[in-house]
Amino acid sequence: MKFKLKFFSRSIQRLIQLGGIMTLSVVACFAIMSCCHVEPFVAVQTDRSSWVKIGTVSAINIPRIKRIMAEAKIPLWVNAEGYPYYQPVFVPPLYHQRAQQILFENGGHPLE
Repeated sequence: MKFKLKFFSRSIQRLIQLGGIMTLSVVACFAIMSCCHVEPFVAVQTDRSSWVKIGTVSAINIPRIKRIMAEAKIPLWVNAEGYPYYQPVFVPPLYHQRAQQILFENGGHPLE
């Protein structure tokens, strides 16, 4: 009888330990995933009606150009009307000259 009680108490302790480990791993995964959320550089509510078209970029290069412009702190908006070929790229008027220069240096097709 003592052997059965020891066996059951050990198995219950192992279940409690496994439950604690699983709970801890779920909490850790939730914490990691919530830290990965990043606010977009350009908010969805931004009024883009005054933004100017600086050129076009091939669809395959869009992620690279977005990264380069983000590193240069230039907000960028890509219109998908030219997909899958060349897509127009828009920036605020304040960044017009610098954005065209960056686009030219990185394989885009700036407007003249």
